[in-house]
Amino acid sequence: MATSIVPPGTANALRNFRDRGWSSPEAFLAQAPNPLQSSTLRLRLLTRLMRISSSHLPMEAVEHNLDWVISLGRGLKLPAAEFSEFTADLPSLQRIVIALVRLEAPPAAATASDAQQQRLKHSARRVADVLQAIEELPEVSLAFQ
Repeated sequence: MATSIVPPGTANALRNFRDRGWSSPEAFLAQAPNPLQSSTLRLRLLTRLMRISSSHLPMEAVEHNLDWVISLGRGLKLPAAEFSEFTADLPSLQRIVIALVRLEAPPAAATASDAQQQRLKHSARRVADVLQAIEELPEVSLAFQ
């Protein structure tokens, strides 16, 4: 029997998201109980959204994905095992952020309007802040153990 890598309750949470048409990632994540309590799932979603945001997507989709990355990353606390996974992915995520700020990714950034390019740069910088905050959290929590 195959085991699922998706934490229990995730399918219901995602179905709930689709059915209700939440106005923003923050609105979805603010509901009680937390629909994505698993830090593993949040980290995997964050990483996946970062990777696809540098691919061949329209600018609107990239902006939406980065909003999700920021929301998923805020306050994310990772157990030691997941922190190791995150730090292994961190260099590639940082390269994506740099490419977004430089408008080297996604390909649609090259032909986007000035306003879209500015929003992309701003979102990428916010993502960088979130990644840095995640990177710093375990050191603080481990220091008190």
